[in-house]
Amino acid sequence: MITDEREQDDGILTFIDSCRTHIEGRVTEQWQGAANMVFATDLGVVWRFPLRPLDAERLDTIADRHRVAHAKGLGAPRVVSVAGGPVGVAHLVLERLAGTPLLTAVARNQPTEPAVACALSRLRSTRAWPFEQISWPTLWADLVTRADANRSHLPDAERHIAAANVAATTAAEAPLGILHGDLGSDNLLIDDSGGFVGLLDWDGAVIGDPALDTVAVLHSLPAAESGRLRAEHEWIAADVARAEVYLATWELQDLLGRLLSDRSV
Repeated sequence: MITDEREQDDGILTFIDSCRTHIEGRVTEQWQGAANMVFATDLGVVWRFPLRPLDAERLDTIADRHRVAHAKGLGAPRVVSVAGGPVGVAHLVLERLAGTPLLTAVARNQPTEPAVACALSRLRSTRAWPFEQISWPTLWADLVTRADANRSHLPDAERHIAAANVAATTAAEAPLGILHGDLGSDNLLIDDSGGFVGLLDWDGAVIGDPALDTVAVLHSLPAAESGRLRAEHEWIAADVARAEVYLATWELQDLLGRLLSDRSV
């Protein structure tokens, strides 16, 4: 087990060396996220190495998610190949999409509204996703059940349970589509004129309320662009209202998570 900062640095360097043995001499860029080490090459592809053992084990499923999103026209990169194995060996080879990440485009004052509107519209209009999951309404109904079961351990329990009930009702009535789950970062790619290029990282996409994606993207945009999107698309106001209902339960979810953690010690 890596126990100190120097050992952790050494572990990362060893990992990078392991990755580079596959593509030595072809790397043009590399970056590390929370879950993946990614190498861009001069071959028009990227090599994505998962950092977590669980992701290495489920790499075939992750690849299938990208294949389905690509086939549905959702802007996912094409899967070139999949290689199994332990962390440092297991990897995906994906088409490298052109375009600028959303946050970089915002920093450069590039237009982003057409791409954002296109991405959100495609996700909310896609209602079939062939991967096993807990249904969106059930997920929020379960929150009510867990909150009620832990009523005596929750500060201000009645407020939290009331918020969970409102969220469960909202989830049961929400127009469902694809919830990507990580649109507020660099996964949305944009061309120089603000057009949509693609969407990366389909690992956690589910059928859910796209309102949460809408709010995540709006929070990444300058106020002026966010305001124009709200004015041009009536459904954004409804999305924001539903998202606020879900977000009102975040404190409750954190409390329940801590209670579960304490009981497992």
